[in-house]
Amino acid sequence: MGLVPSLMRIGLSPTQILSRAIQGFFQNIKARKIDTFEDFHSSILDLYKTANSALPGRHFEAPSRGKVEKAFEEWKRNTDESKKKEIFMELLQNIKLGDIDNLTLMVGVAAPPFSMVAKRAGENVHPFKMIKRVPDALFVPSFTLLSVVSVKLIRKVWKGIIEEEETNVPTRRNNTTTT
Repeated sequence: MGLVPSLMRIGLSPTQILSRAIQGFFQNIKARKIDTFEDFHSSILDLYKTANSALPGRHFEAPSRGKVEKAFEEWKRNTDESKKKEIFMELLQNIKLGDIDNLTLMVGVAAPPFSMVAKRAGENVHPFKMIKRVPDALFVPSFTLLSVVSVKLIRKVWKGIIEEEETNVPTRRNNTTTT
Protein backbone atom coordinates (compact mmCIF):
# COMPACT_ATOMS: atom_id res chain seq x y z
CA MET A 1 0.00 0.00 0.00
CA GLY A 2 1.01 3.60 -0.41
CA LEU A 3 2.15 6.02 2.24
CA VAL A 4 -1.11 7.92 2.60
CA PRO A 5 -3.39 4.88 3.10
CA SER A 6 -0.90 3.43 5.58
CA LEU A 7 -0.84 6.73 7.49
CA MET A 8 -4.64 6.77 7.49
CA ARG A 9 -4.66 3.20 8.81
CA ILE A 10 -2.73 4.27 11.93
CA GLY A 11 -5.42 6.84 12.69
CA LEU A 12 -4.26 10.08 11.11
CA SER A 13 -6.98 12.23 9.60
CA PRO A 14 -6.45 13.91 6.21
CA THR A 15 -5.96 17.23 8.04
CA GLN A 16 -3.20 15.75 10.20
CA ILE A 17 -1.56 14.25 7.12
CA LEU A 18 -1.74 17.63 5.42
CA SER A 19 -0.26 19.28 8.52
CA ARG A 20 2.70 16.91 8.40
CA ALA A 21 3.06 17.56 4.68
CA ILE A 22 3.08 21.33 5.32
CA GLN A 23 5.81 20.95 7.94
CA GLY A 24 7.91 18.89 5.53
CA PHE A 25 7.15 21.33 2.75
CA PHE A 26 8.26 24.30 4.85
CA GLN A 27 11.57 22.56 5.49
CA ASN A 28 12.02 22.24 1.71
CA ILE A 29 10.88 25.81 1.05
CA LYS A 30 13.77 27.14 3.13
CA ALA A 31 16.14 25.69 0.54
CA ARG A 32 14.28 27.49 -2.27
CA LYS A 33 14.98 31.09 -3.01
CA ILE A 34 11.68 32.97 -2.97
CA ASP A 35 12.09 36.54 -4.16
CA THR A 36 8.97 37.20 -6.18
CA PHE A 37 5.27 36.76 -5.68
CA GLU A 38 5.18 34.21 -8.50
CA ASP A 39 7.70 32.00 -6.67
CA PHE A 40 5.71 32.26 -3.43
CA HIS A 41 2.40 31.58 -5.17
CA SER A 42 3.77 28.62 -7.11
CA SER A 43 5.11 27.17 -3.84
CA ILE A 44 1.65 27.39 -2.29
CA LEU A 45 0.06 25.81 -5.36
CA ASP A 46 2.71 23.05 -5.37
CA LEU A 47 1.78 22.21 -1.80
CA TYR A 48 -1.91 21.92 -2.64
CA LYS A 49 -1.18 19.97 -5.80
CA THR A 50 0.96 17.50 -3.86
CA ALA A 51 -1.61 17.12 -1.08
CA ASN A 52 -4.53 16.71 -3.48
CA SER A 53 -2.75 14.16 -5.63
CA ALA A 54 -1.66 12.12 -2.61
CA LEU A 55 -4.83 12.14 -0.52
CA PRO A 56 -7.84 10.10 -1.57
CA GLY A 57 -11.35 11.52 -1.43
CA ARG A 58 -12.22 15.19 -1.21
CA HIS A 59 -9.58 17.71 -2.18
CA PHE A 60 -8.41 20.94 -0.61
CA GLU A 61 -8.99 24.34 -2.23
CA ALA A 62 -6.06 26.73 -2.54
CA PRO A 63 -6.48 30.19 -0.99
CA SER A 64 -7.48 33.06 -3.26
CA ARG A 65 -4.84 35.12 -5.01
CA GLY A 66 -5.70 38.16 -2.88
CA LYS A 67 -5.01 36.28 0.35
CA VAL A 68 -1.73 34.94 -1.03
CA GLU A 69 -0.69 38.46 -2.08
CA LYS A 70 -1.36 39.81 1.42
CA ALA A 71 0.61 36.94 2.97
CA PHE A 72 3.49 37.52 0.56
CA GLU A 73 3.68 41.20 1.51
CA GLU A 74 3.98 40.22 5.19
CA TRP A 75 6.45 37.49 4.23
CA LYS A 76 8.73 39.98 2.46
CA ARG A 77 8.62 42.47 5.37
CA ASN A 78 9.79 39.93 7.94
CA THR A 79 13.30 38.55 8.11
CA ASP A 80 12.85 36.21 11.07
CA GLU A 81 12.41 32.58 9.93
CA SER A 82 9.99 31.73 12.73
CA LYS A 83 7.80 34.71 11.80
CA LYS A 84 7.90 33.66 8.13
CA LYS A 85 6.82 30.16 9.12
CA GLU A 86 4.02 31.63 11.22
CA ILE A 87 2.79 33.72 8.26
CA PHE A 88 2.95 30.67 6.00
CA MET A 89 1.06 28.50 8.49
CA GLU A 90 -1.51 31.27 9.08
CA LEU A 91 -2.19 31.38 5.35
CA LEU A 92 -2.74 27.64 5.24
CA GLN A 93 -4.69 27.35 8.50
CA ASN A 94 -8.06 28.15 6.98
CA ILE A 95 -7.99 25.17 4.66
CA LYS A 96 -11.26 24.65 2.88
CA LEU A 97 -12.27 21.22 1.71
CA GLY A 98 -13.48 21.24 -1.85
CA ASP A 99 -17.07 20.20 -2.20
CA ILE A 100 -19.46 19.26 -4.93
CA ASP A 101 -22.22 21.79 -5.03
CA ASN A 102 -25.81 20.68 -5.36
CA LEU A 103 -26.22 22.19 -8.81
CA THR A 104 -23.36 20.14 -10.26
CA LEU A 105 -24.76 17.01 -8.68
CA MET A 106 -28.25 17.69 -10.05
CA VAL A 107 -26.89 18.39 -13.53
CA GLY A 108 -24.84 15.18 -13.41
CA VAL A 109 -27.93 13.16 -12.51
CA ALA A 110 -30.37 14.93 -14.83
CA ALA A 111 -28.15 15.23 -17.92
CA PRO A 112 -28.31 11.59 -19.15
CA PRO A 113 -32.12 11.33 -19.34
CA PHE A 114 -32.34 14.87 -20.72
CA SER A 115 -29.77 14.03 -23.38
CA MET A 116 -31.87 11.07 -24.52
CA VAL A 117 -34.99 13.24 -24.69
CA ALA A 118 -33.09 15.92 -26.60
CA LYS A 119 -31.68 13.34 -29.03
CA ARG A 120 -35.11 11.83 -29.70
CA ALA A 121 -36.60 15.28 -30.24
CA GLY A 122 -33.71 16.30 -32.48
CA GLU A 123 -34.12 13.23 -34.67
CA ASN A 124 -37.51 14.55 -35.81
CA VAL A 125 -36.28 18.05 -36.66
CA HIS A 126 -35.04 18.22 -40.25
CA PRO A 127 -31.77 20.17 -39.70
CA PHE A 128 -30.76 17.74 -36.91
CA LYS A 129 -31.60 14.46 -38.65
CA MET A 130 -27.91 13.58 -38.72
CA ILE A 131 -28.07 13.13 -34.94
CA LYS A 132 -29.58 9.68 -35.62
CA ARG A 133 -26.16 8.53 -36.82
CA VAL A 134 -24.52 9.25 -33.45
CA PRO A 135 -24.81 6.19 -31.19
CA ASP A 136 -26.46 6.64 -27.80
CA ALA A 137 -23.37 5.20 -26.09
CA LEU A 138 -21.35 8.15 -27.42
CA PHE A 139 -23.97 10.91 -27.28
CA VAL A 140 -25.15 10.48 -23.67
CA PRO A 141 -21.72 10.50 -21.96
CA SER A 142 -20.52 13.37 -24.17
CA PHE A 143 -23.59 15.46 -23.41
CA THR A 144 -23.33 14.69 -19.68
CA LEU A 145 -19.63 15.52 -19.56
CA LEU A 146 -20.11 18.80 -21.42
CA SER A 147 -23.01 19.72 -19.14
CA VAL A 148 -21.09 19.08 -15.92
CA VAL A 149 -17.93 20.80 -17.19
CA SER A 150 -19.91 23.86 -18.27
CA VAL A 151 -21.59 24.09 -14.87
CA LYS A 152 -18.21 23.80 -13.12
CA LEU A 153 -16.68 26.47 -15.39
CA ILE A 154 -19.57 28.84 -14.85
CA ARG A 155 -19.27 28.32 -11.08
CA LYS A 156 -15.49 28.97 -11.17
CA VAL A 157 -15.94 32.16 -13.19
CA TRP A 158 -18.76 33.34 -10.93
CA LYS A 159 -16.72 32.53 -7.82
CA GLY A 160 -13.75 34.44 -9.28
CA ILE A 161 -15.92 37.48 -9.94
CA ILE A 162 -17.25 37.42 -6.38
CA GLU A 163 -13.77 37.02 -4.87
CA GLU A 164 -12.50 39.84 -7.07
CA GLU A 165 -15.22 42.14 -5.79
CA GLU A 166 -14.50 41.13 -2.19
CA THR A 167 -10.79 41.85 -2.44
CA ASN A 168 -11.37 45.05 -4.45
CA VAL A 169 -8.81 44.06 -7.05
CA PRO A 170 -9.21 46.43 -10.00
CA THR A 171 -10.34 44.71 -13.17
CA ARG A 172 -9.65 45.66 -16.75
CA ARG A 173 -13.13 47.09 -17.00
CA ASN A 174 -12.35 49.47 -14.12
CA ASN A 175 -8.92 50.43 -15.49
CA THR A 176 -10.05 51.52 -18.93
CA THR A 177 -10.58 55.18 -19.47
CA THR A 178 -13.11 56.65 -21.82
CA THR A 179 -12.06 59.41 -24.17
